[in-house]
Amino acid sequence: MKRTDLEARIRKRSSRIFETYVSWRRKIQIGFVVFGVVVAGSGEALSNMVPEDYKQYCYAAWVVGLAAAFVGGVVVAFIDDGEPEALSIANEAVSELRAQDAEIDELEAEFTWITHLYAVSQFYRELIEAAFLQGNVSPQVQKSRRAAMLDQLLAEKETLLGVRDERWNFAIYLYNSENGLLECDTCRRPTRAEEEAPHRSWSPGEGHIGLAFQSKRRIIAANTSEPEASALFDAPESKRLESDRALYKSIASIPILLNNEQPVGVLVATTDVERRFSASRDGSGSRDSVEPMRQLASALALLERLHKVSSTGATA
Repeated sequence: MKRTDLEARIRKRSSRIFETYVSWRRKIQIGFVVFGVVVAGSGEALSNMVPEDYKQYCYAAWVVGLAAAFVGGVVVAFIDDGEPEALSIANEAVSELRAQDAEIDELEAEFTWITHLYAVSQFYRELIEAAFLQGNVSPQVQKSRRAAMLDQLLAEKETLLGVRDERWNFAIYLYNSENGLLECDTCRRPTRAEEEAPHRSWSPGEGHIGLAFQSKRRIIAANTSEPEASALFDAPESKRLESDRALYKSIASIPILLNNEQPVGVLVATTDVERRFSASRDGSGSRDSVEPMRQLASALALLERLHKVSSTGATA
């Protein structure tokens, strides 16, 4: 049974119980009052009609009648004070149920996130192991491997990164030592036309991509419109586009490197939704909006290292 259904049943059952309680309370109250009035009135009337020896019974009936009327009119009224308390208890039970429901949902989301992240990491591992066994391959095959790893992350982007129906961009930039630029190697965007559109190249230190490459550290902005982030992520004027502010509201640039060596490139993710990526955890357990990208960047770095070693060995 779903928690929402259980909550509805509790509310419905509580409402039915209280309706029954109110109905019976009114009947009891009216019954006591009517009984008391009739008995007291009868006792008083009979006291003027019966012999002196029987008057004491009439007075007793009169007292009993007044007591019954008192119970119906006063004592039962005090019982009403328990109704708000009972309602409060029922509401507290429903509130507690909601809190438990929220906690269960959070734990379920946490478990789902961890298991999906593990599955993606396992894919990286298997691909890298296959690359190690295969040895030297062409640059085109190596590019297809990088694309496959990026696509695996994108297949889980909603679960792992929270990216849904929005303007997003994921790309792998590799450093070209011949021209000294970071060039787009693989790009994924919502439409094929956007993917095939011309991409800007960046010098080390230029924009968030060049800065991540030069500093060898993650460059993350939850909201690029904030003053401190705006200056950091702003592109050189010659490479600035009018659409940048609208499209790139949250950015994560992760250098592709191993053991603090010289990066081979930068893994980039952008979206037009603010606070999609954050430098800190989102407060929901171990979930980290950047951790899936960090794992991909590490896997890409290892893949490139294997390719370099196998290529050097083949040449030798």
